[in-house]
Amino acid sequence: MPLAALCLALLTPADPAKTTLLRKFATNEKLAYAVRSHLTTEQRQMGLQTWLPSDTDIDYNFSFLVKGLQADGVAVLNYARPTMTISEDGSSGTRTKVEKTDMNLRVVLSPVNEMIEVKSLTPEKPKKEKPEDDGDVEMVGPDDANRYAIAVFGKFMGETQRMALFIGSLDSSIDLSPKLPLEAVAIGDTWKRTVGYQPQKLSGKDGKAAVQRLDYTFTYLGPKTVDGKPVLRIQAKLNFKTDLLDYVKPMFEEAGSKTFITSLPLNLDATIDYDLDPKTRHTLTTRATSTGGYGLYVKGETDAIIEGRFKGRTDVDLVGHKLNVLK
Repeated sequence: MPLAALCLALLTPADPAKTTLLRKFATNEKLAYAVRSHLTTEQRQMGLQTWLPSDTDIDYNFSFLVKGLQADGVAVLNYARPTMTISEDGSSGTRTKVEKTDMNLRVVLSPVNEMIEVKSLTPEKPKKEKPEDDGDVEMVGPDDANRYAIAVFGKFMGETQRMALFIGSLDSSIDLSPKLPLEAVAIGDTWKRTVGYQPQKLSGKDGKAAVQRLDYTFTYLGPKTVDGKPVLRIQAKLNFKTDLLDYVKPMFEEAGSKTFITSLPLNLDATIDYDLDPKTRHTLTTRATSTGGYGLYVKGETDAIIEGRFKGRTDVDLVGHKLNVLK
């Protein structure tokens, strides 16, 4: 985020009908949050009427201590997320594990919740060298068309389900959010921030598709009262619908390949409500919900070979806030 733009936003006189949403940090201030996520996935194969459900819960706590302030209200934080508890409930029963994440990071965070710098504070342990894997899927020859299409489908379906839980790496997770606007806003004003990438149709390109960014649209809903206390509410929405076959088709044609797959639909709708402290703009609560689905269709069949639908919910609550913490 350019600091010059932030300075300009701070110096520009505000419209009385508008408000700035810049976050105000204080040195030696500590905030602690609890994150509780639940995803229900239902899947069925062709010929079956019954959906087979599975549930995943991901719970963790995180905190950060403001070690200092830089120019323009930029904060230097010590961020900590010691563990994550993951519970999976399916046909084989319930499995729970505690994953030691040991996240201990120095984060330079702007007043609009954009990360300027992230550095680990934990000494790195020697690691064995492994072949680099950028996550891309390659099609080797004409006979690989169907394998390739299914691999692409699995890759982007997994990313969509991760987004449905609102959990991922620190820069894409729900922890340090919402992404705020630099300029003052009035009730009903909107702004956008990128949260991921998925294949989508290109406008005016004869049905061709390419990997493009996914943006949340944020809307300032203004002052609210929750449990007798004033808050400022921001709502974020994401609507995504695509057919991954449009993305892989041109690659088949270039390689002279054919596929029996006719459609690979994928969709996700998500809504996030953030309640902010009216004075500091710290996030007090976050309520996020999502729904989505996917399918695999082939020639000669009207029903999907396999299809799934999922529903997610993530709650984030401020559970501790202390000033003048000296450690």
